[in-house]
Amino acid sequence: MTAVPQQPAVRITAVGTAVPTTSFSRREPLDEFRTTDPRTRPVLLNSAPVPKAAVEHGERG
Repeated sequence: MTAVPQQPAVRITAVGTAVPTTSFSRREPLDEFRTTDPRTRPVLLNSAPVPKAAVEHGERG
């Protein structure tokens, strides 16, 4: 039987998230790309939870 070389342990050393400096409401990209399909708009406008900061500023999507 041949010995299998031992691999070094893999460790996660950090986790980060990127926050863009520019933010958009849910409606802005739909309008910018002229998305008018009545099946698409409601899904994209209502599918994701609204971030807390957006709620505090009265944004609805």
